[in-house]
Amino acid sequence: MSNFVIIRHKKLKSVGHIKQAIAHNDRTTMPKNADPSRTHLNQVEGGGLATLKKNLASVTQASTAKYPVMAIEYIVTASPAQIQQPDFDQAGYFKAARAYLDNLVGAGNFVHGAVHYDESNPHAHFIYTPIIELKPGMRRRSVVTGKDADGKQIRKVKEFKTEAGRALNAKRFTGRDESIQLQTDFAEKVGKPFGLRRGIHRSGAKHTEIRAFYGQIMQVLAEMEELRRQLAEREADLNKRDSALSQRNVDLFTKRLALDKEERASMERLQAKIDETVRKLEAREQTIQEQEAAFDEKLEELDRVLDERNKALQEREKALQEQEAAFDETLEELDRVLDERNKALQEREKALLDNPPNPELKQRSKALDAIVGLLQREQYDRLSPDHQKQVRLAKMRNDERGYNM
Repeated sequence: MSNFVIIRHKKLKSVGHIKQAIAHNDRTTMPKNADPSRTHLNQVEGGGLATLKKNLASVTQASTAKYPVMAIEYIVTASPAQIQQPDFDQAGYFKAARAYLDNLVGAGNFVHGAVHYDESNPHAHFIYTPIIELKPGMRRRSVVTGKDADGKQIRKVKEFKTEAGRALNAKRFTGRDESIQLQTDFAEKVGKPFGLRRGIHRSGAKHTEIRAFYGQIMQVLAEMEELRRQLAEREADLNKRDSALSQRNVDLFTKRLALDKEERASMERLQAKIDETVRKLEAREQTIQEQEAAFDEKLEELDRVLDERNKALQEREKALQEQEAAFDETLEELDRVLDERNKALQEREKALLDNPPNPELKQRSKALDAIVGLLQREQYDRLSPDHQKQVRLAKMRNDERGYNM
């Protein structure tokens, strides 16, 4: 007979997911596989959304994850063949599970809980906020510092200063190693006093959704119930006929008893098959938890790397914008200085032309301009570029004085 503890956790990353979980647990939303005639047996506790808001408001350190886990929902039960025994203390088992989780995650982090007796197998839901206390100090963290010649990331372990405060940190409770240790510790501290033991570690089994798990259990239980009913009917029929059987029917009665024994053996084989199915399902459940924990670690690392790259790009873009603004200011200042110098040169040139130092020099300037105006095109082409420029200026002055060249 299977006698395994069953505990698994589920990450809730939004208030909407937490609301849905609470609605399911307190039966605000009624699941299809629940028996309404037994719902009054359920036990619900905790402040719910009010406690959730209060706990989240106490967080002082922002999470590095893009979508941090706001709450963890633990689901606790045991092998149906054991927990459904008449002498099994179900209430004591769930109470011990709650005490264990309070000690593990923190009683102050408890948000909502419910024990369900209206489904095929009794089980409990406990929701906690994964808030931890941070102490001031240093912490080590692996960061990407560049890439090598092959394009692979170069990582380096650096130390960061941490401030005292409160922060969300689901990894502290749902990491790969933490999930494995949870199965071991829970079985030892909670399950063992109730005759339960840990599931097979690293069995390699595959995960089955909890809804499918319940469906398989219910199907097996229905088959068992049908066999029990058929057996009871046959036993009743045999008992009714027993008093009327004569000696000549003893052989027939013996044959029927043999058939009855064969049916009992068939039921025992079916029970063994059920126990094996439950064991495999439990092993699948544990394996998927380990896989989910490893996947979450990779996602958190990817979020951290992307945040660092985005921050570096933003800083680089800001530096380029500052350089561009400084360059524009320099260009504007250069244009202004050139404009002032050109204006001053033009004014100086005009002043020298209109007011030479003495009349004789002014007359000489006009005479030279007149001589320049007599230059032929062939003579002009043989001049140097600087002299050609002076000739053009002289012609402009002659035009201003009204001379024809």
